[in-house]
Amino acid sequence: MAIGRKTGGRQKGTPNKKTQDITMRLERLGFDPVKNMIEIGRQAMAEGDLKLAMDANKELLQYIAPKRKAVEVTGEDGGPIQTQPIGIEGVIRDG
Repeated sequence: MAIGRKTGGRQKGTPNKKTQDITMRLERLGFDPVKNMIEIGRQAMAEGDLKLAMDANKELLQYIAPKRKAVEVTGEDGGPIQTQPIGIEGVIRDG
């Protein structure tokens, strides 16, 4: 392996053999999981099953707007955040 960079292998974003195989099987069978999930969500809404409709929508939504990861906030050089107490003199006024 070259130092500092990847050489050989699959290009980034190329599906692996297992993913390609599953995709081909679904196409051969005429099965579209996304279309089915949409239909389940629509039918659940029409029947008033809001829990199932929400679950179907949440499942599909993650491909459009993925959940954001938590961001850790640190101070200088990854250390703790430095805080400094401030006084309240002059902030509170007699009414």
